Amino acid sequence: MTVEPETTRQQGNQPCERSAGVTERSERPSPDAREVVAYALKWMRWGGGEAEDIFVHFGVDPPRFFLRVRKLLSTPASRIVTPEDKAELRRICAVRLNPTRSDLPLGGATERDGT
Repeated sequence: MTVEPETTRQQGNQPCERSAGVTERSERPSPDAREVVAYALKWMRWGGGEAEDIFVHFGVDPPRFFLRVRKLLSTPASRIVTPEDKAELRRICAVRLNPTRSDLPLGGATERDGT
């Protein structure tokens, strides 16, 4: 039995490799990719959001969510994000993906809001 790469079907039943939310045919991000980036931006000041909220909104655990956010930051889905916010989101992703780091209090305010 052979295993083929995971694909999704686009309009017209043309398969394409699954990506972080940007299709092969178009440089426009999917609505889901935009929603992930928007959520990450919204909760950036509080360390990226609570695990339970992430699961309720996206149906994935925090490691999968933050891997996706990190990947999306290099795609057109993040073109509306300022370079400073991209850097902050990358830092949050690194912390959330490596909980032994202590440079960000999870669920707390970041240095950006002066607390």
